Amino acid sequence: MNCPRCNGEKFREIDCGPDSYEDDISYVSELCEKCGLYYSGWTGKWLIDCDNWRDEEDAEEFKH
Repeated sequence: MNCPRCNGEKFREIDCGPDSYEDDISYVSELCEKCGLYYSGWTGKWLIDCDNWRDEEDAEEFKH
């Protein structure tokens, strides 16, 4: 996977923890090391000015 904004290839994985009350589903998001664009493993969207799952709801989606 390459970053759609800068074509970067290196990402930092961010464990976003459990996504259910039973803690049986977890997901991982990624942050581009080159430009900081955030990929939500939960929604599958690229987000601007976001670096953790707590900010996803208010973050602007990157349109490529």
